[in-house]
Amino acid sequence: MVSEKFKGPKTDRRPIVRPGGAERRVQAESGRSGGRVRHAVGFTLVELLVVIGIIAVLISILLPALSRVRVQAQQLTSASNMRQLGLAVRMYCEANRGFFPTTQAHDGRSWVFQLTPYMSRSSDQQALIEKIRINEADPRAEQRRLANGTSYILNSYLCVKVLDSFGEPDPNIPVFNNWNLIRQHATTCVAFDSDSESVNEGGDHTHSWEWLRAGGTITEHWSALLSDVAPDRFTTKPRPDRLSGRSNILYLDAHVESVDARQMWRWLAQGIDFARPRSRANS
Repeated sequence: MVSEKFKGPKTDRRPIVRPGGAERRVQAESGRSGGRVRHAVGFTLVELLVVIGIIAVLISILLPALSRVRVQAQQLTSASNMRQLGLAVRMYCEANRGFFPTTQAHDGRSWVFQLTPYMSRSSDQQALIEKIRINEADPRAEQRRLANGTSYILNSYLCVKVLDSFGEPDPNIPVFNNWNLIRQHATTCVAFDSDSESVNEGGDHTHSWEWLRAGGTITEHWSALLSDVAPDRFTTKPRPDRLSGRSNILYLDAHVESVDARQMWRWLAQGIDFARPRSRANS
């Protein structure tokens, strides 16, 4: 039997490392700082300013782009609403011997509600007319919704008989209240984006014959148009003179055009009564 030699207690045989130069420097720094080792962490002021500047530039680039996208989406939605109204107007005329919807409906609602039975083949035609009669870009959208109004104002040449001082129809302001009286359907305006201050059924039609009242200046003509129509309904940079942006116009053949506000101003400046239909009698 092999006997084991007596082994004493185990001792730590790791080599003793004495503080070198680097460790002595750290200890010296620790002694001066109260035993804490300080590390250089964080951004300098210049770096923070650079980051802030980059973020500001990105925001200045993205915000206008996002605003344009939002306006374009609103314009497309409005055009779609108008197109559906245009198709319903055509069906209404076919069912009513060519006559157009009347303005200031006697049931206290605006002209669009007369189109309810002709709103495509929707299972809920009332819900559809409620949805499309308001343009969300209209600053008076909620007021018109509550007052049974609409964001789309009807061309008065198609629905209003203007009377003279004797209570007779004014021969200088004809009414084209029937489909068959009109010569060119593709150039006849039916409805515009409304800017009427009247939010109920009383503000559902224009006063188009006043836009070019004889003897008026272009400023007066433009002011008369602005009392009915919003030529700058879709804009990212509103101007006091309302000459920026665009708006939609619904035509009798149910197509919709986006028209520049400056174009409307030029039509008035040239004396063009663009809201007035061309009669078959003058063809």
